[in-house]
Amino acid sequence: MSWAHSLIRIRSFDIETLRKRLATILENRQAAERSIQLLDEEGEAEMRHARANPEAALCLPAFRRGWAARRRDAEAHLKMVQREEQGCRDALMDAFADLKKVEAVASSQDAAEARAVAQRETAELNEIALRGSRVSGRHPR
Repeated sequence: MSWAHSLIRIRSFDIETLRKRLATILENRQAAERSIQLLDEEGEAEMRHARANPEAALCLPAFRRGWAARRRDAEAHLKMVQREEQGCRDALMDAFADLKKVEAVASSQDAAEARAVAQRETAELNEIALRGSRVSGRHPR
């Protein structure tokens, strides 16, 4: 196995690792989006409760401040996960590009080796033909 084929295996492993990382990031993104959705539902439920219960309406401003702070934190977390996702996608694209470059080098190296083998075989067959013509006394045209 040539160095290029070993490098292809390494690059393929890197790509697989990045794919797994991206899958984890996507799960984290979905969890962050669900968290925001749950906060919104909680806020709506508290608003309904405050409309139905005058005593709960007194606590609503404090709840809204706490809810807004938690939502800002959840949105900040979601943005961080989105940046991480974009970074992972960029790294994955770069890894694919690197793999294609290495595959191209390996392919050209394999083709060059095949040409060299074919040239050696042709030279050997020509030598055999020349020896055979000398033995039989015939000269090649």
